[in-house]
Amino acid sequence: MTALRLYHAKTFGARLLGLHAYPRLPEATGLCIAPCVGVHTFFLGYAIDVVFFDSGQRVLKTFHDLKPYRLVHCGAADFAVELPAGYCAANPGYARAIRSALAKDQVAGSSVG
Repeated sequence: MTALRLYHAKTFGARLLGLHAYPRLPEATGLCIAPCVGVHTFFLGYAIDVVFFDSGQRVLKTFHDLKPYRLVHCGAADFAVELPAGYCAANPGYARAIRSALAKDQVAGSSVG
């Protein structure tokens, strides 16, 4: 499995734009949105996977192949990671891959929130 790379949406504007700020995500790339309890795919031209985490980086909910013009929510979530549709199904260790990408970012001086 290729190492996962995460972009980060930390400001209000970046969270509001979400994936609309990026071209279609490459296979092993995702967007971490913090803080985040809900994700929408309005006006997004493709499906995505969405994983909600708590502050301890435990998976709370995973949505596979979320089609455009949908809304998902997880009230207990601290942050969410958006991934290309099919990433989670193709990578059973997706939660571990996300945690690893987050740890690398923290070592490099970047934080999730």
